[in-house]
Amino acid sequence: MRDEVERTSQGAVAKRSNESRSAVNRWVYGIRGERIELSNCLHIVQALGGDLAMLARDLGYKEVARIVELSKEKQEMLLDLLELLEKGGPAAEKLKQEIEFLKTYK
Repeated sequence: MRDEVERTSQGAVAKRSNESRSAVNRWVYGIRGERIELSNCLHIVQALGGDLAMLARDLGYKEVARIVELSKEKQEMLLDLLELLEKGGPAAEKLKQEIEFLKTYK
């Protein structure tokens, strides 16, 4: 973010990220030890034209980067699968079995 501010201004960054100028100032300079929420950080990176997958990869979250790079349709399918797994029960067990079976066909 500091690089973006140096290329433009805190006001411009605030406008593009839909945040207040004072919030941008605190984040850039770490005033009062304020911590930014991850969802706000991701919103700001995206609003400033950053690549979320590259950010995740650079931070060591390779699996997250892979998910972000998926098409919208595949992301929705993955969320459906996660919901089934989280619920547990017979559907989750069947899904786990199918995944293990399909892994043998790489």
